[in-house]
Amino acid sequence: MDEAEREAINKQVTEKKAAIDQLRKELNLLNEQKEHWFTKKEELNSKIASLIDEIKKSKTIRDECSQLVKENKVKRDELHAQLHEKLEKCKAMNKERADVLAKQQVKGDPAFLQREIQKLEQMIETSVMSFDKEKQLMKRINELKKQYKDVEKTSGVFAQAAAANKEIDSLRAQANELHKIVQIKAKESQEKHNLILTLSKEIDELRKQEQDAFAKFLEFKTKFAEINEKLKNELGELNQFYAALGEIKAGAAEQKHRRMRQELEKMEGQVEEKIKKRKKLTTEDLLVFQQQAEMEEGKK
Repeated sequence: MDEAEREAINKQVTEKKAAIDQLRKELNLLNEQKEHWFTKKEELNSKIASLIDEIKKSKTIRDECSQLVKENKVKRDELHAQLHEKLEKCKAMNKERADVLAKQQVKGDPAFLQREIQKLEQMIETSVMSFDKEKQLMKRINELKKQYKDVEKTSGVFAQAAAANKEIDSLRAQANELHKIVQIKAKESQEKHNLILTLSKEIDELRKQEQDAFAKFLEFKTKFAEINEKLKNELGELNQFYAALGEIKAGAAEQKHRRMRQELEKMEGQVEEKIKKRKKLTTEDLLVFQQQAEMEEGKK
């Protein structure tokens, strides 16, 4: 190969290096984009997983609330049924009490009369009052005692009615409390259901974004692989150019060596001719023998 060919190859090497540098820049940019979209996809996937976990928890709470609503509705309805039954019985008791009072022609609640008598008696015992005032109170006490005696026979009816009313109040309080629980749990269940719908909608949107991010990742991954393959090919061609330059360099060295050898052989002949003619050898003549010996040694 001549000098012109070597220059041509050097020019191609320079161009190839520039092309390789450009490909490496493109590869770095593509790698950044590829990693960006992969990270984006992973972040979206993580957020989706978190929302799914939140939905699962909300569903558990919603289902528990719904179950409590069902159970408490059953209990509430049972209490309402008992309450209705007690009210009917209470109506019958009130009618019986009214009939008894009308039949005996008495008025007043025995329990109320007894409390009034006790109050007035305590007033006489603990208060300072005039004789006339005390006589008035004693008269009132006697009237109340007489009235109590008249209605004492109806005390059983009054007691039953009072007990029934107390039981009715208890049942009504229990039913109201269960109704409040039903309302609270029903509201909580609905809130969790609405949250599930909102989160599901958000997940659908995030999944779409995740798919888009994954598509972008694959797009840049494909481009990255293409450029990487192109870079490998360019590096392979560059190595071929370097190999060609190496061959040129080795050929030039061989040619130079051959010329030197030929020159030495020529000079050696001249020195030998001097020896035959018994001429004086110079330092240069001696160096010729030394170089020839070194070249022969190098062959070995």
